[in-house]
Amino acid sequence: MAEAIAANRAVGKIQSWVEFGFWFRPSVSRFYSLRPLFRFRSDLIVRANDGIFPSKLALVTGSAWTNLHQYTWKGWNSTNVNDIGGSNVNVNTRQDLDRYTYNSYLLAGVDWAFIRCVIGLWAYARGSGSYAKNDFATGNANLLCVPHVYVV
Repeated sequence: MAEAIAANRAVGKIQSWVEFGFWFRPSVSRFYSLRPLFRFRSDLIVRANDGIFPSKLALVTGSAWTNLHQYTWKGWNSTNVNDIGGSNVNVNTRQDLDRYTYNSYLLAGVDWAFIRCVIGLWAYARGSGSYAKNDFATGNANLLCVPHVYVV
């Protein structure tokens, strides 16, 4: 759960990382296409009412990151899955997202490779009454996972 609450013109922020790992053994040396499934199921609340005060803000961001290790790390690929917020925002909704990302890596045959999938969550609230919450922890229907990676 990523939750930030601002009270009395203070700033609240939190950043969380969730990591998943998969092992893969390529059969031949060539470029491989990796498509991890990032699954987001949560309650999402982002609230800030700027009105006449120019300093209120609430933001929620979720991002998906992929890297692969075979002898060395091949390099991060990332994308923002959601980026919701602003100075006059009132969002209270359910988030049910499935996002595949595309990654391509050159791999040597027969040697094991480690696929690292990371989900980054960030919530930020500034100004009295501002609120940002990305809740994956409360309730049975909420989850955050990478159930599998397609390798072609």
